[in-house]
Amino acid sequence: MTPRANYCSCPHCQTIQAVPTHLLGQTVPCAVCRTPFHVPLAASGNAIVPPATPSVHSPNVPPIAPPMMPPVAPPIAQTIMPAIAPPLGPMVPPPGSLPLAGSPGGYPLAPPVATPIAPPIAPPIAPPIAPPIAPPIAPPIAPPLAPPVEASLAAPLAAASSTADGVAGDESTGEVERPRRGWVWELAFLLTFLSLMVGGLTVAISVVQRRKQAKLAAQAEEAEEMIRELKAEDELQETPHWSDASRFTLQKEAMKVRVREVVWGPVRTRDSGRRVMADDQSEFLCVYVSLRNSRDEVRYYRSWYGGKFNVSGAPKTVVLTDNADRSYPVHRFTAVSAIQGHVPVAELRRPEETKDLIVFDLPERLDRGSVQWLRLELPAAAYGGEGFLRFEIPVSMIQNWGPQSGGMSAGLGGALSEGASGDGG
Repeated sequence: MTPRANYCSCPHCQTIQAVPTHLLGQTVPCAVCRTPFHVPLAASGNAIVPPATPSVHSPNVPPIAPPMMPPVAPPIAQTIMPAIAPPLGPMVPPPGSLPLAGSPGGYPLAPPVATPIAPPIAPPIAPPIAPPIAPPIAPPIAPPLAPPVEASLAAPLAAASSTADGVAGDESTGEVERPRRGWVWELAFLLTFLSLMVGGLTVAISVVQRRKQAKLAAQAEEAEEMIRELKAEDELQETPHWSDASRFTLQKEAMKVRVREVVWGPVRTRDSGRRVMADDQSEFLCVYVSLRNSRDEVRYYRSWYGGKFNVSGAPKTVVLTDNADRSYPVHRFTAVSAIQGHVPVAELRRPEETKDLIVFDLPERLDRGSVQWLRLELPAAAYGGEGFLRFEIPVSMIQNWGPQSGGMSAGLGGALSEGASGDGG
């Protein structure tokens, strides 16, 4: 009986070789060309081969190769993990087979050959997908508002009246063709604009003219101002000179002093709470004076109202008398913090003008009709000067000074002031 064995052919050198059963499906080196090749799994496991010795009738005929079985693909586990296969042992030829030439001991050991493992293929990276751009959303269009009921009722009436007036209209649509009146509105707007321009120019011109007139009046007043300069020898005269307060401004030691106005009436004051107080029933003789420094240096002024000054070693105050040699005392307010128009102290800078108020009481039982003039004597020591400034105030200069028959008592607090009698002669 012919022995059965597992044979396979080397795909490289086409040599038929016997393979043990436990090497089926593995990769072994060829016994002739030493090239590794894969041993297929036989369908039946064995193949019929010719006898090991040549036949007597054909001594030179080579052995008949067994039929080649189609290669069977090895299991996936064996191709990926060849180390799991059992180690190779010595190849034992089947009985009656011939040993392979060039192999020591007949059949060499087949070392296991590792099958190369393909590296993992990275999955392709998809490019980032840009988010879709939303198209701009148009704002909703509000539906047209329906006209009010009154307008809808008035439209047919207006159309009828316009038709009656000869205005053409479209009866199918109800629209009335009115004549264009755009030029009328443009003309009205133009006329209004022109009238406003003319009015504004008129106001501007009047303001400029008023300012110019005021400036010219001030210049004329300054030009017409009659300044009488007082000298030191005037104080040595036996009879002092009195200057008309309505005409002259006295200048003494580069200080110009004049009587601006004299008023008979009430005086406004402020109490300790800064509240304005005015008693229209109480009237006083108010003399308003002004001072103007003609020097470049700063000079200081202390008010004549209520002040005492040293003149030639003797204390002097302001003195007011009339043609009957009656003295008018200075009125002193009580419980007041300020008097309107009064400046207690001031810095006199060139060419600034400082104004002050001196308040007098009338003498007891005074008949104002008997007063012809008043004489005001001011010590120049109030601004650092020497001597006196003497003004004669005509009655025509006193505002609200109406003659009265009979006596009138205006001395509110009104005792005669000390030392007010005739220092100026």
